[in-house]
Amino acid sequence: MRLGETDYAEAYSLRNKAFRQLFQMVWQLFGLVFPGRIFHKGKLCIINAFGGRCHPESVVYATAKIFDPSNLVLNKHATIGPHTIIYNVDVITIDEGSIVSQYAHINTASHDYKDKSFPLVHKSVSIGKNCWIAADAFVGMGVHIPDDTVVGARSSVFKPLKQSGVYVGNPAKKLPC
Repeated sequence: MRLGETDYAEAYSLRNKAFRQLFQMVWQLFGLVFPGRIFHKGKLCIINAFGGRCHPESVVYATAKIFDPSNLVLNKHATIGPHTIIYNVDVITIDEGSIVSQYAHINTASHDYKDKSFPLVHKSVSIGKNCWIAADAFVGMGVHIPDDTVVGARSSVFKPLKQSGVYVGNPAKKLPC
């Protein structure tokens, strides 16, 4: 791998970059005027206007960093907490009643380090119903979190979880019941 020879300019079209930049400007301006959960329906309208699919009873805090709103699906009562990082190069789906807590990072992309051109690779992430991704947790690309699962604070999930339960650590392992 030769990082100096990598060209990311082709990773996204100019139109895509402009779209995301416009969203970021609108999102940050709106977030300054309406911080926290204040006027959350208006924030959902912004995300949906940029192609997102957010249920009107979901919540996104103003300090959340969303890479591409068109790749975000939030179902009823799904919550994205303050200072979260939603790096959704691919689709992120957060199902009904699930919470992504403060400073958590949901990531759908990485790079193929085996290829000398270091291309971007991506896979979707899905979080089932009634899950809790606790503070400062990391969920990597291609991960599915099953219904009724807790990912503990500062835990990291790199592979799809097969059963519901409580997962902690790096990499996250299921706690015995």
